[in-house]
This record gives sequence, structure tokens and C-alpha cells, in this order.
Amino acid sequence: MPKIIVPFLNGSPSASFRSRDLTGANIPGANLARLDLRGFKFGDAILSRARFDHSDLRGVYLTNATARHASFLFVNLAGACMKGADMKGTDFRHAHMTSASFAGANLREADFCGVTFDKPPVFKNADLSGAIFSIEHEWLREFHPKAIFKN
Repeated sequence: MPKIIVPFLNGSPSASFRSRDLTGANIPGANLARLDLRGFKFGDAILSRARFDHSDLRGVYLTNATARHASFLFVNLAGACMKGADMKGTDFRHAHMTSASFAGANLREADFCGVTFDKPPVFKNADLSGAIFSIEHEWLREFHPKAIFKN
């Protein structure tokens, strides 16, 4: 698969690329912070160490994407689909995750401290070993005993 170069994704606060399809893109370490990426498709993409901080990712597709050690600080992931994604060590602190789906995802050592949601995210068959949650989400312990809960 050819490497896709995306020079326009530079973190500009006014940039908007709604409904773009970057399925299979190979853009590790990309700076995708402060962008309107609602409905964007990153299925099967390589996004390890990418930065999405403060971006609007409502309804984004990261199905089967590899986004190890990526940063999703203060993002809106409402309705996002990360089914089967490899997101080991990813930072989701203070993200909004209403109705997001992480079904079957690798979330080992991911940080979910301070996340908010009106309807809980789906973690069915996700690996949350060593994942960190705020103590207010301790109700998840029943379903994910290998997760870590802290103040």
C-alpha cells in the first residue's frame, strides 16, 4: 500500500475536512490537533503517536486502525467507532465518549482518566489490561477486572 502524504493536516484551528476518507493511510506521528474531523474515516490506518488533541472526532471511524501511544486529549469521540483498533498506551484523558465503541480493541495501558459520557462507551471484548480510569468509573471493574482505578 502506498504511503499517503497529507500536508494539509497541520493542526490549523480553522481547518475542516468533514467526511474525508483516509482508509489505510500511513501517517504515524501526524499532528491532527484542533481539527474538525467529524465522520472522518481512518479504518485500517497507521496512526501511532498521532496527536488528535482538542479535535472534534464525533462519528469518526478508526476501525482496525493502529494508533498505539496516540494522544486524544480533550477530544469529542461521541459515536466514534474504534472496533478492533490497536490503541495500546493511548491517552484519552478528558475525552467525551458518549456511545463510542471500542469493541474488540486493544486498550492495554490506555489512560481514560477524566473521560465523560452520557451513555457509556462499549468495551465488549476489549483488552483493558492495565488501562487507567478515574475512580468515578469504578463500576467498570465488574466488567474489566484488569483495569486500574485511581483518584
